Amino acid sequence: MSNMIELVGYHGTSRKQGNDILSNGFKEIKFTPNRMNKLPGDLGCGIYFFVDNYSYGFNGYDCAHLYSRRFCSKRDTKIHVLDVDLLFTEDMDILDLDVEENKEKFIKAKQNLTVYVNRFIKQNLEDLTVDGSYKRGNFDGVYLEAMFSKGQIKEVHAVSKNTFTRFDDNAKISNFPNSSEVSLRKLEVIKNKEVRLYRELQLYNTKEVIHHGNI
Repeated sequence: MSNMIELVGYHGTSRKQGNDILSNGFKEIKFTPNRMNKLPGDLGCGIYFFVDNYSYGFNGYDCAHLYSRRFCSKRDTKIHVLDVDLLFTEDMDILDLDVEENKEKFIKAKQNLTVYVNRFIKQNLEDLTVDGSYKRGNFDGVYLEAMFSKGQIKEVHAVSKNTFTRFDDNAKISNFPNSSEVSLRKLEVIKNKEVRLYRELQLYNTKEVIHHGNI
């Protein structure tokens, strides 16, 4: 990276988890092949944020809001959208999987990592089945972690990609993205370690209460 990159990241979650993050901060997530109770996210293990993408018209807050309403509403009566300032300095690296060279490397690596991924799934099948992540059937994050662990790609501070998220029932899947995501692998990217409660939303009415805070 030749220049600094600054982004605002939006993280949708339940009120309970949001309050825990505001009190204790985010925690780095590591890949532990022998004791994983759910699959890594599609961009590998990390803290996931939606970000704005002006080229495609993706709004990071809107995506985090829709995500938390669909996937976190069963755990709480309210949801939180947190936001952070992400600062990538010149000595930090982002693996952009929309770059053709990186995309090509990932696709070719998948062909040689099938045995590793199948072994991981077999070792963790019971937990993965209970969690529901196995049923979803996207193993890209496991392949990506295998590439990191085997040195096929160097460790980075974050992974980014334009992705498709099923925000509603209109479309279950698409070959085209509807959001831009960043999976943060190292917490030092969060500027001043500050996490804010951008918005708290009551699920059963239209009331929206805005708060701000630090960790």
